[in-house]
Amino acid sequence: MATSPGVREESSAVARRRLTKDERRARIMTAAAGVFAERGYDAASLDEIAEAAGISKPVIYDHFESKRELHISLLDSHFEEFLAFMSERVVGGSTPEERLARGFDAFLEFVENHPYAWRLVFRDPVAADPEIVRAHERMRQRTTSAIAALRGGRPESQTEFDGLDHDASVELLAQMIKTAGNGVAAWWYEHREVPRESLVQAMMNFAWLGLERCEAGERWRPGD
Repeated sequence: MATSPGVREESSAVARRRLTKDERRARIMTAAAGVFAERGYDAASLDEIAEAAGISKPVIYDHFESKRELHISLLDSHFEEFLAFMSERVVGGSTPEERLARGFDAFLEFVENHPYAWRLVFRDPVAADPEIVRAHERMRQRTTSAIAALRGGRPESQTEFDGLDHDASVELLAQMIKTAGNGVAAWWYEHREVPRESLVQAMMNFAWLGLERCEAGERWRPGD
């Protein structure tokens, strides 16, 4: 596999000096993100990652015990970056509507600027490795909880659905918002000519108008 452009551009300059331990680790993670995103966890190999990083394979083992550990480290790093990015963008919203719009825009901005991270954390099929499965599950739960925290705690909101208590209703609502957002991001990945602003408007038309009516107590009933 060819060396990734970002790594290749640095090679001539870096070759003149010895990389520090942190720099080598960063190069490995940058290269691994691209290989995992393009190939998936199971198909990717440490040989490919080493080639993309411009290092020898044994150097990877100086930093990571296995491909699994490298992948989980990437997942954790990208996910923490994602949560920090989202929190920074959403925290200034003064109303639920504004926070939701900010959240959609921030999510799509992250997808736009960090395509490898998005594919690793949210899009690519989960690998068969049970530890990778558990890492993805932790991230899904934390994402849902973060969205639910923005929607919950509002006594004026009537978010209970038939057969569900308030907490379960808020969690289900957060799950639907998360799933819809990720579906739009996947669609956008194949239609990058569409402006981000247009997607945010479409998502708000789809999600907020329904949420507003739902939180006012209106409910759909079969046959209505």
